[in-house]
Order: sequence, then structure tokens, then C-alpha cells
Amino acid sequence: MHHALNHCTYGERVERALYAAVGDLAASAGWFAYDAGQQQAATGLYNEALQAGMLAGDGMLQACVWSNLAMQARLLDRDQEALRIGRAAVETRQAKADP
Repeated sequence: MHHALNHCTYGERVERALYAAVGDLAASAGWFAYDAGQQQAATGLYNEALQAGMLAGDGMLQACVWSNLAMQARLLDRDQEALRIGRAAVETRQAKADP
């Protein structure tokens, strides 16, 4: 999908749908990587999913990724980081517009 996004031209609706699909896939892969004990890979995939969600304008995807990042931090006993992630999620413009 990255090749299609980077080497083709689409209308805005199709481009957003592609970013949403890439984001969903990256978020799922991030959870699987976390579950497999690959924390760095999980974080990278969550960051990719969050970026794709922003480019897609998909508030639900962004909320899911923020939640996954906070849960990962919490499960790794990084409570303060989990709290900061939660605050960042609430403070984002998209979260305010689409709670």
C-alpha cells in the first residue's frame, strides 16, 4: 500500500481511504508486535498508524492508536507515560472535534 500511496495520484476520498486502510493495518500489526514482545516494532507501527489516521482524518483510528499506545505504556509499568499519552490524545484537535 505504501507504494500505491507514494507513486500514484488519487482523488482526496480515495487517498483518505488508503491512509485509513494503512493505519488500520499498522495498528493491528502494532498490537501483534506488542503481544510478541517486540516493543520497539510495536511503537513504530503505532506511530505509523497514528500518522496515517491523521492523514486520513479518521478520528476513530486515531483514538484507537492513542489507546493502544497508552495501554502498551501501562502494561510495561510506565504509568506516567500512559498518563501523558492520554492527555496528548485529549488535547489533539481531532479528539476535541470528534470525542
